[in-house]
Amino acid sequence: MRRTRGVLIGLALAIAGCGSSSGDGGGGDIPTTVPGNKRISDLTPAEHDQLCTDVGAWAMSGAFLTDGCNASAWLTTSLLASTDTSATDAALRDMCQSFYARCVANGVTTNCGQLPTTCTATVGEYNACLSNSVDALGVLPPCSSATRASVANSIAVLAAQPTSAVCMTLEAKCPGSTM
Repeated sequence: MRRTRGVLIGLALAIAGCGSSSGDGGGGDIPTTVPGNKRISDLTPAEHDQLCTDVGAWAMSGAFLTDGCNASAWLTTSLLASTDTSATDAALRDMCQSFYARCVANGVTTNCGQLPTTCTATVGEYNACLSNSVDALGVLPPCSSATRASVANSIAVLAAQPTSAVCMTLEAKCPGSTM
């Protein structure tokens, strides 16, 4: 559970700064031409670059962007709310919506390039775990419903999301990975 919280919160914070597959692609919900059964440690530099390009395009086109930015906005608002105890519900909603809009406008990045070269997970396992992790971020409501009580609860909601079996496999096969 502690690792899941780190993955989800790390993913949400990485997003702030930073369909189904076809043919013989990488699996998960991320369309890629890199074979899904190929180990990350066995990718050629060109395949690695292609995977990261494909993951980046996927990240900018759907839930990674919207749900990730929403989670990042809730987390940032929660941190600020804890330091500014006089902020009203309306001010917290405005903050959350502003953080969300800024995140979406600036786009997102992935940390695909930081996968350890010793990672023995397959491209399909990586893609499926990334998709599952993003799905877990979708549990938060839109920022328009932010209140002091709901903001305080946002981190607990994210932390309560279970680790999927494919993400446990990825963690075991890619020690030290920051997803």
